[in-house]
Amino acid sequence: MKTYKLFSVVACAGFLGSCAAVAPTELVKAREAYRRASTGPASQVAPAKVHVANEALAQAELSFQERPDSYQTRDLAYVAERKSQIAEAIASIALEQTNQTRAARDYQETQGKIIAETKRDSSQTRTALAASERSVEKVPGQLSVEQEARVAADQRATAAQDARDVA
Repeated sequence: MKTYKLFSVVACAGFLGSCAAVAPTELVKAREAYRRASTGPASQVAPAKVHVANEALAQAELSFQERPDSYQTRDLAYVAERKSQIAEAIASIALEQTNQTRAARDYQETQGKIIAETKRDSSQTRTALAASERSVEKVPGQLSVEQEARVAADQRATAAQDARDVA
């Protein structure tokens, strides 16, 4: 007797389950798109758009309950899916703009550091050059020795050239 009752309960449940309407693909896609939008960055960045998508999905669900096989249910579900996708796209654009602004700011800071470092290095080089010039001015004898060596080398080169020209 128990088996018979269990069997009849299972059969009734199966019969009722087979009579229930299956959600159209558009509605399933809309539910999934809304789930992604409501759990992703869109919920933080574009909450108003996520709310609009939620309302559109609620309309599609209501239409499904009233007329499961109607074209209007599929149309409302399609619209709900697109509104969820729009919320995700707006959030994505906003995040990319934020990243771009941050990257531009970082670039400017790095450029400023490089310019400051270059100016500092240039200043140090000028200071070292000025010190070097002052030290050369203090020792005039070395400069004349260098000049004399250069003149002597030029004279030897000229004499060697003249000797080749004559020969």
